[in-house]
Amino acid sequence: MTLEVAHWGGRWGAAPVVAATSAVNAIAFSAHQTWAFRRAEVTNFVEAPFLCQNGFRATMALVRTLPPRAIGAERMALITAQALDSVADAVKALSAVKEVPVVLSLPDRLAGDEAGRAPQRRTIERAVAASFARVGRSAQITHHARGHASFGFALREAIDLLVTRRLEAVVVGGVDSYYDPDVVDTLLQEGRLFDGEELDSFIPGEGAAFLVLSRPHVARRLSGPLARVESVATNDEPAHWGTGLPSMGLGLSRAMRSISDRIAAERRFVDLWLADVTNENHRVHEWQLAYPRASAGVSREGTEFQFLPPLLGDLGAATMATAAVIAIEGLRRSDPEADTCLIMGSSQGPERAAVLLAREPTEGG
Repeated sequence: MTLEVAHWGGRWGAAPVVAATSAVNAIAFSAHQTWAFRRAEVTNFVEAPFLCQNGFRATMALVRTLPPRAIGAERMALITAQALDSVADAVKALSAVKEVPVVLSLPDRLAGDEAGRAPQRRTIERAVAASFARVGRSAQITHHARGHASFGFALREAIDLLVTRRLEAVVVGGVDSYYDPDVVDTLLQEGRLFDGEELDSFIPGEGAAFLVLSRPHVARRLSGPLARVESVATNDEPAHWGTGLPSMGLGLSRAMRSISDRIAAERRFVDLWLADVTNENHRVHEWQLAYPRASAGVSREGTEFQFLPPLLGDLGAATMATAAVIAIEGLRRSDPEADTCLIMGSSQGPERAAVLLAREPTEGG
C-alpha cells in the first residue's frame, strides 16, 4: 500500500472535532478515569486462568467486572456495550441524528469470513446496535479488522463520512481482548506471551474506546469541542513481523513523517508522542528506527513520548483509540503541557498508522 495521508485545519479548511469520548479497560470505566489512573500509574495485572508452557499462569490486564467465562467476541461485545453507553447518550442529545455511522477498529484475527470470523464480528456489532437502540437511534456499522493500526483506517473513513455526507456526528473507536483460549494458544506457539521468564514478550490487555466526531458548531451543543483531528496517515511496512525479516521501520516512519512535515511547515511542534510499543524486540526496534526520522525538526525541549502497554497491557485494536482519549484528556488539562499529540500504531501485519490531535478546536464549521 502506498502512503495515504489526509490533513484538516489550517490551509485545508475546518477540521473535524471530537465532541465526546469513552473508554473501558483494566484500570477504568471512562476516558477521564483512564487518563487519571494511568497518570497515577495504577495497574490491574492479575493471573489469568491460562497456563503457559512452563506452568506459569499468564499475566493479563483484565476488566475484572466481566464474567470469567466470557471469552473472545462475547467478551469484546460486553466491553463495547460498556464503552458505548456515554457515547450513545451524547448522540441522543443531537435531535437531528437518527442513524449513526459507527466505524469499528477490530483485531486482524477477525478479518475475512473463514473459521467463524463473521459470526464473531456480528456478535460485537449487535452490541453496538443495542447501545444505540437504547437511546432511540440506529447504527450503520462498518469495520476495519487490521489490528493495532486499525484506528487510523477507521478514523479516515469516519471523517470522510462526516465531511462528504455532511453528517452531524460519526462514532469511531476500537475494541479488543486477548482473553480467549485460542488467542492465548497462538501467542504461546509464537513465543510472544509473557510467561515470567521470556522478556521478549508482552502482557495482554483488553478494552474499548470511542470518539464522537462532529463539526465544531455541533460539538458546542454537547460538551463543547474537546480537541480537533488534524491529520491521519496510513502506510505498509514491507518487513513486518510476519515476514521474519528485521524491521526497516519504513512504513511507520513514512506515516509519521508525512504528519511531521505538515507540523514543520506550520512552524509548530509535536509536544506529545503516544505509541503502542511493547517489550517485544521487533516493536522496540521499529520504534527506534521510526522516531528519530519522524521527530527531526518537530521536537523540542520538554517533548514527551509515552507508551501505553506498561500500565494497560497491550490493547491490540483498541490501542490507538485509547491513546486518543488519553491524549484528549491530557490536552484539555495541560497535563502534560502540550498543544499537539501524535499517536502511532503498528499492526503485526504490514499496516501502520499515525494520527495528529490538537488541543485548540477550530472555530466555525
